[in-house]
Amino acid sequence: MIMRTRWYIFYYLRNIILITDRGYETIQNLEEYLGKGQKMIMAAKICQKSILDKINEFGLFDHHPKEMKFSVEEGVYFKQYDQEYSMETSRGTVKKIDTLKLNLYFVPKRRCAELDV
Repeated sequence: MIMRTRWYIFYYLRNIILITDRGYETIQNLEEYLGKGQKMIMAAKICQKSILDKINEFGLFDHHPKEMKFSVEEGVYFKQYDQEYSMETSRGTVKKIDTLKLNLYFVPKRRCAELDV
Protein backbone atom coordinates (compact mmCIF):
# COMPACT_ATOMS: atom_id res chain seq x y z
CA MET A 1 0.00 0.00 0.00
CA ILE A 2 2.84 2.43 0.83
CA MET A 3 4.56 1.85 -2.53
CA ARG A 4 1.28 2.36 -4.34
CA THR A 5 0.68 5.62 -2.44
CA ARG A 6 4.18 6.86 -3.29
CA TRP A 7 3.57 6.12 -6.97
CA TYR A 8 0.30 8.10 -6.91
CA ILE A 9 2.00 11.05 -5.19
CA PHE A 10 4.84 11.08 -7.74
CA TYR A 11 2.39 10.71 -10.64
CA TYR A 12 0.28 13.68 -9.58
CA LEU A 13 3.16 15.92 -8.45
CA ARG A 14 4.98 15.63 -11.78
CA ASN A 15 2.15 17.62 -13.39
CA ILE A 16 2.26 20.41 -10.82
CA ILE A 17 4.17 23.56 -11.71
CA LEU A 18 6.09 24.93 -8.75
CA ILE A 19 6.10 28.74 -8.57
CA THR A 20 8.71 30.39 -6.35
CA ASP A 21 9.68 33.94 -5.57
CA ARG A 22 13.14 35.50 -5.55
CA GLY A 23 13.96 34.11 -2.10
CA TYR A 24 14.20 30.59 -3.55
CA GLU A 25 16.31 31.38 -6.62
CA THR A 26 19.55 29.72 -5.63
CA ILE A 27 21.64 27.44 -7.83
CA GLN A 28 21.13 24.64 -5.29
CA ASN A 29 17.32 24.91 -5.50
CA LEU A 30 17.37 25.32 -9.28
CA GLU A 31 19.50 22.21 -9.77
CA GLU A 32 17.44 20.18 -7.32
CA TYR A 33 14.24 20.97 -9.26
CA LEU A 34 15.92 20.38 -12.64
CA GLY A 35 17.43 17.10 -11.47
CA LYS A 36 14.03 15.80 -10.43
CA GLY A 37 12.35 17.03 -13.61
CA GLN A 38 10.12 19.34 -11.57
CA LYS A 39 8.29 21.91 -13.68
CA MET A 40 8.77 25.36 -12.19
CA ILE A 41 8.53 29.08 -12.64
CA MET A 42 11.20 30.89 -10.65
CA ALA A 43 11.47 34.64 -10.23
CA ALA A 44 15.05 35.87 -10.50
CA LYS A 45 16.83 39.09 -9.63
CA ILE A 46 17.90 41.19 -12.60
CA CYS A 47 21.34 41.66 -11.06
CA GLN A 48 22.31 38.12 -12.12
CA LYS A 49 24.90 38.45 -14.86
CA SER A 50 23.14 36.29 -17.47
CA ILE A 51 19.89 38.20 -17.00
CA LEU A 52 21.50 41.62 -16.93
CA ASP A 53 23.44 40.78 -20.12
CA LYS A 54 20.17 40.02 -21.94
CA ILE A 55 18.60 43.26 -20.69
CA ASN A 56 21.65 45.28 -21.76
CA GLU A 57 21.40 43.80 -25.27
CA PHE A 58 18.26 45.92 -25.76
CA GLY A 59 20.35 49.08 -25.49
CA LEU A 60 18.56 52.42 -25.32
CA PHE A 61 14.99 52.69 -26.52
CA ASP A 62 12.25 55.31 -26.65
CA HIS A 63 9.05 53.45 -25.83
CA HIS A 64 9.88 49.73 -25.60
CA PRO A 65 12.56 47.31 -26.80
CA LYS A 66 11.80 46.60 -30.46
CA GLU A 67 12.78 42.94 -30.05
CA MET A 68 9.90 42.35 -27.62
CA LYS A 69 6.41 41.22 -28.56
CA PHE A 70 3.30 42.77 -27.02
CA SER A 71 0.64 40.85 -25.11
CA VAL A 72 -2.68 42.63 -25.55
CA GLU A 73 -4.30 40.57 -22.76
CA GLU A 74 -1.63 41.44 -20.20
CA GLY A 75 -0.57 44.86 -21.48
CA VAL A 76 3.13 43.98 -21.29
CA TYR A 77 6.01 43.45 -23.70
CA PHE A 78 7.87 40.16 -23.42
CA LYS A 79 10.72 38.13 -24.88
CA GLN A 80 11.63 34.51 -24.22
CA TYR A 81 15.12 33.03 -24.54
CA ASP A 82 16.25 29.41 -24.52
CA GLN A 83 18.96 29.05 -21.88
CA GLU A 84 21.79 26.55 -22.16
CA TYR A 85 22.49 24.95 -18.80
CA SER A 86 24.54 21.99 -17.63
CA MET A 87 24.75 20.54 -14.15
CA GLU A 88 26.74 17.83 -12.44
CA THR A 89 24.65 14.91 -11.21
CA SER A 90 25.16 13.01 -7.96
CA ARG A 91 26.94 10.31 -10.03
CA GLY A 92 29.50 12.83 -11.28
CA THR A 93 28.17 12.99 -14.82
CA VAL A 94 27.17 16.20 -16.58
CA LYS A 95 23.51 16.56 -17.45
CA LYS A 96 22.52 19.07 -20.13
CA ILE A 97 19.23 20.85 -19.45
CA ASP A 98 17.50 21.92 -22.64
CA THR A 99 14.16 23.05 -21.24
CA LEU A 100 15.31 26.12 -19.31
CA LYS A 101 13.79 29.42 -20.48
CA LEU A 102 14.37 33.03 -19.53
CA ASN A 103 11.35 35.31 -19.84
CA LEU A 104 11.83 39.07 -19.71
CA TYR A 105 8.92 41.47 -19.32
CA PHE A 106 8.61 45.20 -19.84
CA VAL A 107 5.59 47.02 -18.36
CA PRO A 108 5.19 50.50 -19.93
CA LYS A 109 2.84 51.83 -17.20
CA ARG A 110 5.24 50.82 -14.46
CA ARG A 111 8.17 52.34 -16.34
CA CYS A 112 6.30 55.65 -16.73
CA ALA A 113 5.44 55.71 -13.03
CA GLU A 114 9.08 55.04 -12.09
CA LEU A 115 10.35 57.81 -14.37
CA ASP A 116 7.87 60.36 -12.95
CA VAL A 117 9.15 59.86 -9.41
